[in-house]
Amino acid sequence: MTYKELGKKVLEQAERPLSAKEIWERACGMGLDKELSSIGETPDRTLGSQLGEHDIPNDKKQFYVANKKGRTFFYWLKSREREFPPQETLNVKEENDTESECLNATEKQKTSF
Repeated sequence: MTYKELGKKVLEQAERPLSAKEIWERACGMGLDKELSSIGETPDRTLGSQLGEHDIPNDKKQFYVANKKGRTFFYWLKSREREFPPQETLNVKEENDTESECLNATEKQKTSF
């Protein structure tokens, strides 16, 4: 499984846009972290980078990315656009930025994009 596939599986079940850290924590809760071929020291940052789809043309991207005034980035599936329009992601409140409880991360860090 790739990080993008992991993100997609989590966001298919999410009720609102999520940060990379939230996606990672939910993925761990679902056991999806065990399906990745490798996990580095900062998996939530790797996930955020992959979901950003930087080298892909906009019309081929699977994810919306929004950030809250230079702070946390939030991700949402383009396929679920009608359920939660991307402009509303700017109004989503950031959740408490605590350490990840996910297994297999060699170093747990506080993360803010």
